[in-house]
Amino acid sequence: MRDSPTGRGEVLVLEARSAVLAPLVRALRRRGIEVERVDGLASLRAAFARAGGHDALVIAPDVPLTLAREAIATLRAVDPRLVAVTFDGGDGAAVPESDLHLAGLHPAAPVACGAIVRAMLVQRI
Repeated sequence: MRDSPTGRGEVLVLEARSAVLAPLVRALRRRGIEVERVDGLASLRAAFARAGGHDALVIAPDVPLTLAREAIATLRAVDPRLVAVTFDGGDGAAVPESDLHLAGLHPAAPVACGAIVRAMLVQRI
């Protein structure tokens, strides 16, 4: 959505296993949103720099809390307006730094995709 006349968004997905967010990634892409998937902090930083930023960071529930917090802090140091979206993790802890915590919601649920798109639109205003 960054300065895009079409309103098309860019989402960076941090996941430990690619299967966890696969349905959500497909749903976002069907809406015309560009999605880039990474599996660690180094690849996250590289993808963010290569793209010149993203509208949102979606963190899979299987990502450890410490990595999730570090990922958000790292990208927010560059872009404080970045929307960070998290799900309930395996350890049951919420990520306090996230803008949108989809508690009790499975990442494959269609409402998850809608919530992420709305959060990106609100941030753009």
